Amino acid sequence: MHRRRGFTLIELLVVIAIIAILAAILFPVFAQAREKGRQTQCVSNMKQIGTALMMYTQDYDETYPFGYQYHGTYNASGACTASNHLLEWWQDLARPYVKNEMVYQCPSRSPHITWGSLRVPGMPSPLVKDYTANGIFNFWPAGSERYLPRQRGGKGPMSGNGGCGGTPVRMPEVAAPAETIGIVDASGFELWTLAQTDAWPDQECPRVGCCSGIYGSTGRCSLIVAPRHNAGFSASYMDGHAKWVRKSRPGEWTIEADPLDR
Repeated sequence: MHRRRGFTLIELLVVIAIIAILAAILFPVFAQAREKGRQTQCVSNMKQIGTALMMYTQDYDETYPFGYQYHGTYNASGACTASNHLLEWWQDLARPYVKNEMVYQCPSRSPHITWGSLRVPGMPSPLVKDYTANGIFNFWPAGSERYLPRQRGGKGPMSGNGGCGGTPVRMPEVAAPAETIGIVDASGFELWTLAQTDAWPDQECPRVGCCSGIYGSTGRCSLIVAPRHNAGFSASYMDGHAKWVRKSRPGEWTIEADPLDR
């Protein structure tokens, strides 16, 4: 009569150790594959957004939308008044060409970034703002002359409107649309300085109020561009195409041509 022999404690521990090792190897691979899928979905969102912005541009005589715009009125003396009562973001301007609020939601951002104040009646409130327009305008970190030696200032393609009128950027003004970022994954509502991009992260703010989120102060700007997808971010460019970006260049954030940087 043969006795049935089970696993010894050592054998069980060896099996458990092998399973643990395999899990440690495979789980990061599974997580990376899942994030790759989310990255693909985010780039698809950016592509739809880029197409919507191009349709808007064609309908408005080759004029890009503002990154945001206040609705103001002129008084009898010609001054702009009531400019801070109603606000539209670029998402609102692109909405007639998108018609799908899910496009504005990054699948890797939780909870979603939202904005609920100063909304125009009839517009979704709160508005999901996982993506941010490139509104960089005339602010450069100290020492940036080595990147743009022939100019101290520069601006992005999606500027803001203070309330009455204003001048949005037109297509002919953008020197290289296929190399100029318009919309990005972001961790804040606005992107105003080069110091807020991954191209020049966490640099000294050269003037009061230049860092979104810390208005009225100087110091170090926070990294507004959010590398949510495998240490990179999704971006929509001013010619309508979209892609995943590992590391941007300073010249991708301005409409001016600079052959030393692009």
